[in-house]
Amino acid sequence: MPHWRLSQKGMVLKMETVARFYDENGVIIAESIRSASVPGIKEIEEDGFRTAFNQLEVTVLETTDSTRQTAVSDLLRELSKKKRNRKFKETENSQKRNT
Repeated sequence: MPHWRLSQKGMVLKMETVARFYDENGVIIAESIRSASVPGIKEIEEDGFRTAFNQLEVTVLETTDSTRQTAVSDLLRELSKKKRNRKFKETENSQKRNT
């Protein structure tokens, strides 16, 4: 869900989306944060509500989707690293036992 940072009248608004994956101990495994500018009061007054709302909606959807995709990709990369490391350690331990 977007986190809105409101500004004074006439200034551009910023939004931030955050996606985090963390374990049961609260340790973050993967995280993605994106910021974007969204129409402020000045833009709504100048461009009209429908145009500004459309810009807002498109920006929110694109930013949220990008944040989610990046976080999931990072999570899969981390899980893949851990799986490779586990297999390497198992192979290494197996070789030590056989020598």
